[in-house]
Amino acid sequence: MSNRKWCFVPKCTSTSSTTPPKIFVSVPKAAAQRKKWFDAARRDVKSVSSTSTMYCCEDHFDLEKDMENYLQYKMSTVRARMNPNIAPHKFACQLSSTKRVFSEKRARQKHIAKYLQPAAARRAGPSTEKSEPEGVEVIEEEHDELPEPLTVEVQSQLQSEDPFGATPLQGPSTTISNTNDIPEFDEPESIKIEPIQIKREYYEDESEAPSNKRFCFDDDLSAFGRLVEQKLRMMPTEYGKRLVMQKIEAILHEAESGVYDYPKSDSELPEQCPPFVAVEVDVSCVKQEVEES
Repeated sequence: MSNRKWCFVPKCTSTSSTTPPKIFVSVPKAAAQRKKWFDAARRDVKSVSSTSTMYCCEDHFDLEKDMENYLQYKMSTVRARMNPNIAPHKFACQLSSTKRVFSEKRARQKHIAKYLQPAAARRAGPSTEKSEPEGVEVIEEEHDELPEPLTVEVQSQLQSEDPFGATPLQGPSTTISNTNDIPEFDEPESIKIEPIQIKREYYEDESEAPSNKRFCFDDDLSAFGRLVEQKLRMMPTEYGKRLVMQKIEAILHEAESGVYDYPKSDSELPEQCPPFVAVEVDVSCVKQEVEES
C-alpha cells in the first residue's frame, strides 16, 4: 500500500512527495464532521467513499490555534490531533473563486425569477402601500387639461426659374400652429464696413525702382548653390568633382584678397554686373591626392 499523501482540497497541489516538510492531517470519518470538512473545501462528500482515508495539508489551518496537542507534537513524536469543532478555513489556492452562501444563492435566484415574469403578472401581484422610506413626502400633481401638442407641418417650395415656363417643383410644406413658446430674437444691427485704401508708390525714374537694380539676392545665391550641387553630383568621377570644387575655392579666395575690383557698398553699385573672369588653378595637388586615394 502506498504511503503517499495528498491534500483533498481542490486546486491545492501539496503532496507528501513534493512538499515533505508539510504536515498532513487526516480527514475525520464521522459523517457530520466529515461533511463539515468537505463543505468547507467546496467538495461533494458523496463523491468519495465514506471509508476512504483523506488528508488535508497544514496550509488550510492555523496549527497553533487549531491543533489540540500542538506543543506535544512539536516536542515529541505524537500524532497530530485537531480540535473537535475545527475545519479547514484557509484557502489561498482558491482566491480566484467567489464565496457564495446558500442563502445568497437562493435570494439571487428569486431576484432573477421575479424579473423573468411577464409584465401583466407583476402588475397583478400584491402591492405595498408604504414603499417610500419614512420622512419622504411624495407630491402628486393633477392636471385637468393636458397641454396642446405642438403641430409641425413641413412646407417648402422649390422654385426653379425656367425660361421655358416649366412647372416649379413643390416639396413638403412646413406650418407651425403653436408659436407661443418660440423665443424672440433681436435683429442684429447693421454692420458698417469701411472701404480699404490701397497705396502704391510710383518712381519718377523707373531705373530707381528696386526691381531694375541688378544685384544678388539670397534667393539667387541659394539657387546658384543648388545648381552647383546638382552639377557636381552628376559628374561620374571623384577627380572631376574635386577639380571643380578646387576652382570655386580659388575664385572665392582671390575675391576676398582683392583681385576683383567690386564696389564695397550698395551706393557704388554699377548699372551692369562685371563680366566673368577666367581663373587658372593649379590642380596637380588634387590629381595627386585622388590617385593616392
